Amino acid sequence: MLVSETEGVSLQATVPAGLDAKEAEIYLRLDPDRLPKHIAIIMDGNGRWARKRHLPRVAGHRAGVTSVRYTVECASRIGIPSLTLYAFSEENWKRRPKTEVDFLMNLLSRYLKQEVPTLHKNNVRLQWRRRETRV
Repeated sequence: MLVSETEGVSLQATVPAGLDAKEAEIYLRLDPDRLPKHIAIIMDGNGRWARKRHLPRVAGHRAGVTSVRYTVECASRIGIPSLTLYAFSEENWKRRPKTEVDFLMNLLSRYLKQEVPTLHKNNVRLQWRRRETRV
């Protein structure tokens, strides 16, 4: 059932805490039996996002952190059991300047140090996958 087919029909009995009014409205129209058990996201386009706004690439990467935070929190609130974020491809290792790669690795490190306590408090388990030869 598509959301557009459920206009005005509530499929959920309760709304999870923490959803804003717009999210709650959408959530009430979701069929809980059709929610995915796993969502995978390839995080790409931060540089293009920044360029479109005439900002430096690093501004796009910082904005990406905000998007990741929102995505993780929302997935957790609506009960998605597994969320995979592909953050950095092997192609990016090869094609991006070392200064940008270093910036991204430092940004990731700072983000994790800042967010891991909150993730754990909210029962979000973090698994790190990487190629040993690259990191």
